Amino acid sequence: MNQNKAVRLGLQFPEGIFLVTAADSIYFMPTIESDKAYMGWGQKNELHGKIARSFDTRAQDFKKYDVTYEVEDGDLIAARLMSPFSRSAGVLLSDVEMLNIQMRISMGFLSLLKPSNPPRILRAAIAGDDTMAVLVEYDFGPDARLERTLYGGKKGALEPLTNNYVQGGNSFYFNLDDGTKVALPYGMGAPKGDEPPKYGDTLMAYLEIKDPEDLAAFGIDLGLDKIEPHLDPFCPELAKPPQP
Repeated sequence: MNQNKAVRLGLQFPEGIFLVTAADSIYFMPTIESDKAYMGWGQKNELHGKIARSFDTRAQDFKKYDVTYEVEDGDLIAARLMSPFSRSAGVLLSDVEMLNIQMRISMGFLSLLKPSNPPRILRAAIAGDDTMAVLVEYDFGPDARLERTLYGGKKGALEPLTNNYVQGGNSFYFNLDDGTKVALPYGMGAPKGDEPPKYGDTLMAYLEIKDPEDLAAFGIDLGLDKIEPHLDPFCPELAKPPQP
């Protein structure tokens, strides 16, 4: 089995479950019945068998949380889930629960999801006749694979043109289905020194991108309302209401 899908350790906290794979990746499950587990990104430190991992969170009031655990000869010495405002203890999942989780992963009933990032604009250029070329980068979905799509057309009516490109450093080159070549080099620099952006034979000029995540400013809609958020123990979707 793929080591990143072979679970070797399961920790149950009041806030949810953490699964550690044979590849040492760690995933968060909101509940034991969840059909999705969400990979956490963060720093790992180990000292005398004690593992300490710090993860990013989408919580509104803080940016990081920590998971620490120590296992010796199959027994859990201690496990803690800590935020700036909370601290909870964890226990090991039972052998039956671990077997069930592994079977669900193998059968495709439990998906291990990599983190996703908001779509962002890498390049935006415009010609004198209002023809535009906008390169959008995104990585969401079950495998969080990095994708780049070139949008083009007249200002205010951009359409996706292609996902195929040749990259040289930070420069991107596209061949459209109709034979048109689009060049979005890195500034006016590498790899050709003074190369401007071009749409076919038309010279373009780069636009200032004030907010790379504001796709709406260019009239681009990727259907973000259909994209599920990447969950963590303290994200807004799982945050508990304040107690009276």
